[in-house]
Amino acid sequence: MEQERKETDRFTALDSEGNPYTILEFTEYLHVTTSSGRERVEGYKSYLTTDGRSVNRLEELGSEYDFEIVDRPKVRLKRDS
Repeated sequence: MEQERKETDRFTALDSEGNPYTILEFTEYLHVTTSSGRERVEGYKSYLTTDGRSVNRLEELGSEYDFEIVDRPKVRLKRDS
């Protein structure tokens, strides 16, 4: 099984003080062989800041923040619209 990782989105997110961070979204793709032939299947997404810091996507219902920088857990980010 072959894997491929591609940047699929790039956007700005702001911390509570309004400081901007550029977030890169990467998607893993798997190339699999099925009975109908070779297919590319979308896998999981991962997020990084442009300076290489890992970012977690928060899925807390009602949270005002969408993301959190992993090595700086007090830095939570809201995607800028």
